[in-house]
Amino acid sequence: MLISRAQQRLAQHRSGDLPAKLANKWASSTDLTVGLSHRAEASCPACGAMGTIEGEEIEKTEPRYEQVAEDDFEAWVELSVGTDYFSCPTCRLVLDSWDLINVTELPPNFADTGDYGDYAEPEYGND
Repeated sequence: MLISRAQQRLAQHRSGDLPAKLANKWASSTDLTVGLSHRAEASCPACGAMGTIEGEEIEKTEPRYEQVAEDDFEAWVELSVGTDYFSCPTCRLVLDSWDLINVTELPPNFADTGDYGDYAEPEYGND
């Protein structure tokens, strides 16, 4: 229902048939993201344009290390983040729950990176 409505509104916008009240709202709302901690790009299930998936829940962490000099290493963490929210600036589709996202072809999780210090396991027993 939301996907077909977004497709309909985009077609109306492109043809110039969008009612005035919706046209004003359309013109003023381009950033539909909610600012969750992690985000990535994904193809919109309504129009195919690039939208933004966002999430908070870290499902998996994988520490990574790279030697950048003889005695220097860079460390980071690869994250798997659960998809909680999707928005598309082109057709204005917003899917704001996992239940809505789950019935689309959007990924249930996505990759991101984080600072090693934020996700490193604390050392125990080194007193």
